[in-house]
Amino acid sequence: MKKLIKIILFLLISGLTPANLAAAPPAPAKASWLIRRHIASPEKVKKICRAAGNNFTQLLVQARGRADSWYKSDFAPRAEELQDQPTDFDPLGEVIKACEPTPVQAWLNIFYLWTGDTPPESANHPALKTKWILRDNNGKSVADYSELERRMGWIEGIYADPADPEYRLLMAEIVRELLNRYDLAGIHLDFIRYPGSRYGFAGITAEKFKKQWGFAPAWLPEKIEPDKLQDWLDGSMNRAERILTTGALIWAEMRAAEVSKMVETIRRAMKQTHPGLLLSAAVDPDRLSAYLDKGQDWQAWAEKGLVDELYPMTYFGDFERIGKQLGRIRAMPAMAKVKLWAGLGAYIKDSQKIGREAALAGQLGYPGISLFSLGHILRKDEGCQAYIQAIDNGGFTAPKLRKTDSSDRPQTGEIKLLDLLNRRHPDQTNPALTRLNEYIRAAKTIIPRIMSRLQKTPQIIPAWLELGGIFRFVHPLDSLQKQEEQRQLSAKARRLLKKGKKIEIISRCYSQAGTRKMGGRLPLLYFGADKKLNELFKLQPGEISRIIRRPNGYWCYQLKRNNPPEVRDLEQIPWPARRIIFKRALGDFL
Repeated sequence: MKKLIKIILFLLISGLTPANLAAAPPAPAKASWLIRRHIASPEKVKKICRAAGNNFTQLLVQARGRADSWYKSDFAPRAEELQDQPTDFDPLGEVIKACEPTPVQAWLNIFYLWTGDTPPESANHPALKTKWILRDNNGKSVADYSELERRMGWIEGIYADPADPEYRLLMAEIVRELLNRYDLAGIHLDFIRYPGSRYGFAGITAEKFKKQWGFAPAWLPEKIEPDKLQDWLDGSMNRAERILTTGALIWAEMRAAEVSKMVETIRRAMKQTHPGLLLSAAVDPDRLSAYLDKGQDWQAWAEKGLVDELYPMTYFGDFERIGKQLGRIRAMPAMAKVKLWAGLGAYIKDSQKIGREAALAGQLGYPGISLFSLGHILRKDEGCQAYIQAIDNGGFTAPKLRKTDSSDRPQTGEIKLLDLLNRRHPDQTNPALTRLNEYIRAAKTIIPRIMSRLQKTPQIIPAWLELGGIFRFVHPLDSLQKQEEQRQLSAKARRLLKKGKKIEIISRCYSQAGTRKMGGRLPLLYFGADKKLNELFKLQPGEISRIIRRPNGYWCYQLKRNNPPEVRDLEQIPWPARRIIFKRALGDFL
């Protein structure tokens, strides 16, 4: 009787009556990530589980952060952050017990092993296993990077090589251990990717590529811009660049295959002992850049049934960007095979914004909303309940997304490219297959000759610049208003630089990403690396460039020093310059 009275009171307060209740849209399923530092003591666990209450359909609890364990493990070292806690304190176990009956998935960071300048204390930590560590195109281990190299290389810390078979076996053992020891709803994968496009050019996968094609993948373009794929497909790209882009796409497929092997390994380990449990993954919401840059082919994971749930991390950006990202994902036929959770950035947005985004996700057909993260929400004045009410009371109604162009639809070139790379056997008239055949002929005949010539004689390194830069990020799906805001901030920073303010100071106030903390320092720029930046070679030391729009946003550059071309033996030339030399030689030959 009391329960019935409570329900009636709730209906009256909410403005809902039995007569109109049937017309009300259902509230979404709700999940939340729990990061490890927010469950680092028994007191924190109690606090977070009190806040969680019965608000969530499931919780994603970080059990593995930096290749360590926030649970009882025989395979992973205990997290150093737990040193002051009793030895019998088990964060994962405590959350499962204190948050009962809410289901828990164990959240594992897969390839991200360590961060910071101080190495792990445990001699058994995976970050200290040299053979497992990812390498860049110089063959340098990312474990040996300085802070400057990490910032300039856009990498968070030490990563394992996704192609290492022993590391995959270790992760399978860790998953089996977790499932055998804890009452879990499933396993949740994160950092199941490469850190970026420049990594993996040396190592197991690179050797496979070299064995198959006769040359190292480091000679190929380091990054493929998605907006150039249509030029590649329709043949408007010049022949040398077209051939090298095809090789880079083959390389991207090889990298992605290694990441997918880890997903397959974990799926197989789960099926062997606990076949009914869920396997989910947090993924980059931009399908094509996730695949090309990070080897994260989550569309194929869904198609092959390797995962049960996907959590696109649509944390950042304005309403328009997030709406288009969620819309693109939902429109993919393969997404009908998995449960989709819209991952929303509650840690950087208020409850009202999250409510609007959740409502839009509901309109698009997302059955669930996942918030990042509950611990962050508890630090805000609004508190957890405000976010829950904003999601539930939004009734899945939101302003219609303003469409300024067709950018929310996959482009023709993208669709055909994915058809080819997913091996759907395109017919002989498919232009993507034409590009592939062109590359095969060049790899067998032309490229070996060019390699032989380059190695016989010293080569001229193109002129290069030492630059500082102010960077403001722009996503291709950002609204025109957001783009203009970023452009204006770039222009303001430029005006200050023109007045003589030091770029080291201006970067801390106006720049983003690595340039913000490293005084605006940038990697060397070689003439010919990017045609849009050739104008920078006309600057004098100290001079400031105009605001330049690039694929990732707005840039303003200051020239530190220019260096003229010089002659060196091929092996002494940095890889960015080698690629330019190789591309020119291929163009001259063709």
